[in-house]
Amino acid sequence: MPELTRASELVRVTQVPFRRATATIIRGVPVREDQTTASATYNVSIVANSECLPVDPTPGQIWRVEGHKRTYLRDQGHIKTQEHQYREPETLEFLLPDTGETFVQFIADDKAFKGIGDGKARQIWARFGEDIHRMLTAGAPEDYEALSELLSEQSMRALLTGYEKYVNLRHTVWMSKARIPHSIQRRILRHHGLGTVDAIKADPYQLLHFGLDFRKVDGILNHRFGHAWEKKRYPQERTRAAMVQALKDKMKDGSTWVKVSQLKTKASDYLLSPALCNEGIEWLKNSPDVALYHPDGRFHATATAIQELAVAKRLKHLIDARQPLTENEELLVNDVIGDLPYELTSQQALAIYTSLTEGISAITGGAGTGKTTVIAAFLKAADRLGYSINAVALPGRAAMRLHESVGYVTMTVARFLREDPVIHEKALLVIDEASMIDLPTMYRLINHINPNCKLVLTGDPSQSPPLGVGKILRDLTRSKHVPNTMLDIVKRPKVTTGIPEYSHAINLGEVPELLSTGSIHFHELSDPDIALEKAVQLYVQQPAGSGVIAPTKLLVDKINREIQDQVNGQSPLLNRNLDGKDFRPQLRLHDQVLFTQNHPSVGVQNTSFGKLTSVDQAGDVVGSVKLDTGDVVELEGALIDDLSLGYGIMLQEAQGSPFDRIIILLKDSPMLDRSWIYTAITRAVSEVHIIGDPEVLARHVNAQPKAFRRKTMLTNLIDHLVTKGESVQ
Repeated sequence: MPELTRASELVRVTQVPFRRATATIIRGVPVREDQTTASATYNVSIVANSECLPVDPTPGQIWRVEGHKRTYLRDQGHIKTQEHQYREPETLEFLLPDTGETFVQFIADDKAFKGIGDGKARQIWARFGEDIHRMLTAGAPEDYEALSELLSEQSMRALLTGYEKYVNLRHTVWMSKARIPHSIQRRILRHHGLGTVDAIKADPYQLLHFGLDFRKVDGILNHRFGHAWEKKRYPQERTRAAMVQALKDKMKDGSTWVKVSQLKTKASDYLLSPALCNEGIEWLKNSPDVALYHPDGRFHATATAIQELAVAKRLKHLIDARQPLTENEELLVNDVIGDLPYELTSQQALAIYTSLTEGISAITGGAGTGKTTVIAAFLKAADRLGYSINAVALPGRAAMRLHESVGYVTMTVARFLREDPVIHEKALLVIDEASMIDLPTMYRLINHINPNCKLVLTGDPSQSPPLGVGKILRDLTRSKHVPNTMLDIVKRPKVTTGIPEYSHAINLGEVPELLSTGSIHFHELSDPDIALEKAVQLYVQQPAGSGVIAPTKLLVDKINREIQDQVNGQSPLLNRNLDGKDFRPQLRLHDQVLFTQNHPSVGVQNTSFGKLTSVDQAGDVVGSVKLDTGDVVELEGALIDDLSLGYGIMLQEAQGSPFDRIIILLKDSPMLDRSWIYTAITRAVSEVHIIGDPEVLARHVNAQPKAFRRKTMLTNLIDHLVTKGESVQ
């Protein structure tokens, strides 16, 4: 390995071969202070943290780099060249061009300035020189008039559009030096524009509102002012920010409110002073834009409180909208039920009639109780009665399965919210796998449909709660005013898998007498390495239709790497290993993949599954994924960063997505509890493999589930509104 040497030099960018959220590679040639080429004997490569770059690097730009570098000898056939390589340099500063030639190259090489060639660029520099930067950053009307003497309207638009990313350069350079991440920079720039630096200087703790946490802001201030800064600067702002951070922390479990005493305890972790905590609590009581205080001693995050009340009021309106079927309507429904090729249980029939007469209702039950069967019959009846039908599910797999089962057009929640709002008076919305719906999603849904649109939620409230705030389905089933038809009879096929009975016992807190029974196989392995090996082995034996669920991200990552190596290790890579460093998980053609963030504009949401169907790069597009819904998504930008292997998954990623065969790896972790085990087992259609220690299984099944400890107010709000007869505002 070549030795590290300290250096500083100017570099003209010639290529940016790798750019992701985590890292960017810049290649270039060394230049002098006058920005002419300094040496033809070596090239420069820079591996930088993308979050610390003030602008996106583009060929033609000039950057100043300072830090430690290694010198490598590259043998390219008959030519041997040197490469000076910087990794995570101490300084990486973008310089605006200050000579005519560098300005021309800057304009000509950056695709953002499309339509402006060398000739126009030279004319602009000859006329205005370095003043062009001021004119394009904060120009007055007379500046644009002067430019219009040289440029057509189209060229002027191209110049202004291309320069947009440099307008905020002073601010991005300042923030990068302050170690503010690039993603946070973009958010605060959108809000404050050219007043960004002044706004941060006035109160750096406002960075909490843009995604930075309290301790990182403390770290930024320590870096700038030294460790004693808090005694001199921002004492009030810091106290208030600690309360905001404590409130966020307490809401991370999905609760919508927190006790004052618990909030004060959490804030003390940051302030280390009872007096400051009391001061912060008093401020929060009088800050309704942040939190709402209730005299019985609790705080509600304001945005969440507004959403919870809005949902409660809409549901109260729908509860009041109950309308019995007419005699003719009842005959139509009876005809639909009579024409079914199967016989419904009394509860299934009740669910259909209830859903048709109530404005809001729920149909719940465990695996194998026939929820989808009921929905199919209900939708046929609703169609005959003239309803406009909408059916959605959060995951793509669940939406596709719902369509296959009911025969009506279904879509993911993300796609439904991109479509035109439902304006019909006589409409209904069925939400399948509703245990996954959180409060913000429910709030968006009710604002996307006519106030009189009938709502039917189906699912299993015993499954793990949603990723986000709230627990909508569970709260509705606890309300005495929302009709809920619970299906509790397992419709057994001729050959039973045993999965419904097994999962039902676990849901009741009972360890099944036989750990292996029917299509459920328990593999008693306490050694974590051997258990992991067994999980991979089982998957490799039958990859089609299989999925592996584990309770920790570390385990999931190990499983994915091992399975990929064994089932798809020879396929072409999506991205190469550049300069000997892996910048992200390696993805290969034909890999099972999973998106980990929402991208509604292209129909992708967190937990969307698919298969990597192309690794051919064309411009910024590096490949494509065919989703389980059948849609094809081209991979570029943030989509690439938010893609991971999907052989092994966390439980939240599996919810709503049935697999023919599920392999469950048990391991003690904060995530593991009774509802986790129950939900994991119910992801399987025909076969379950559980790997682990029977004592771990028994301990978590016997204990009360912790997944529903999140504190919400929706049930109380609904019952209060109905009882008091409060009208919807």
